[in-house]
Amino acid sequence: MMYWIYDYPGWVIGLLFCGTLVAFTWVGIFLTRATVHSWLHREKRANEMVGLALSSYFVLFGLLLGLLAVATYQNFANVGDIVTNEASSLAALYREISSLPQPIRGQLQQRLREYTRYTIEEGWAQQRKGIVPKGEAVRSGLLIRTLLDFEPSNEREEIIYEDALRQSVHRNELSQARLSNVTTGLPTVLWWVVAIGAAINIVLIWMQDMEVHVHMILGAALACILGLVIFLIAELDNPFRGEVSTGPDAIARVYEDVMKPRQTATPEQAMAMLARAVAAVQADKSKALAMFNTGEGGFLDEDLYPYCFNVGDGRFVADVNQPQLIGQKAMDLKDATGKPFGLELYTAAQKSEGEITDVSYMFPKPGSEQQLVPKVALVTRVGELACAVGYYQ
Repeated sequence: MMYWIYDYPGWVIGLLFCGTLVAFTWVGIFLTRATVHSWLHREKRANEMVGLALSSYFVLFGLLLGLLAVATYQNFANVGDIVTNEASSLAALYREISSLPQPIRGQLQQRLREYTRYTIEEGWAQQRKGIVPKGEAVRSGLLIRTLLDFEPSNEREEIIYEDALRQSVHRNELSQARLSNVTTGLPTVLWWVVAIGAAINIVLIWMQDMEVHVHMILGAALACILGLVIFLIAELDNPFRGEVSTGPDAIARVYEDVMKPRQTATPEQAMAMLARAVAAVQADKSKALAMFNTGEGGFLDEDLYPYCFNVGDGRFVADVNQPQLIGQKAMDLKDATGKPFGLELYTAAQKSEGEITDVSYMFPKPGSEQQLVPKVALVTRVGELACAVGYYQ
């Protein structure tokens, strides 16, 4: 296959195909008239026979080109559907793993972001050159191994984990289907048939007997349509190459809309989340704690989430980010630097209801377990509960 055609704009290659076949036709017409024309048309019926052969052959060859054009377009469209479905699967998988507890949630989100970024920025560039990107398999393997290392601790996590596993398998199947189309195309033997068939068709045009200007016009028209159809087949034959190709737009949109980490929440956003949490507890304490522990009702928005503990004994009753803290005492918490910020949380909870206190501590940045950044918890009392929402500085 002439892969060099994908290095130039489509209109240039289209003109090249048409121009080459038209020039070949015109040169052949003049050479035929100067050499064997009189020998071919000794009898008057010879031109009728050539015309009949040309029309019959053109129908058969046109049918072959039509079938090839339909097949290549269908494959081109199928690859587009695969990419769209893969993007949907990536979005669904990201949402599933976002419901898992920390620290596995942050690890899996980071793995999936890395995989998606590589696919968009580096993998697709290699696909456009007809190269299957090896980095995708490496990053996909890291994602799957990280997911398999997780052990659910309750029934809810078990359900989410199973859904995430199924979605991960589906994503991997779609990825493999996409990569399998990077190097596929029409067999070389078919291209030889097309080339030889086009040449025979043009030779039959040479053999026609008519006025030279009519001969050249009709010959150019037939040669041009042949060139355009062959150009169309060649452009669609490799879905990831050339100007007419399938791009990573669907996957890029998912990354921008679903995966891309936003700038950390502002103090105003944290205050608004806390106000909503207080209102929910005041309306229905049991229902509010259930939503806080699942993140439902909008109580898990990237790095924003409320957590609550009892004012009396200080034991946690809600924390979607670190469910392992449920039942533990807030006053026992220390950050990575050893600061006993949990005691400050508990002290803040003893203040008057409605009073909001800032408690500062160091906490891992979302998506990274090593990078510690300052975080501030806004703490307030709601009846016998203390609730807080934190934001990164």
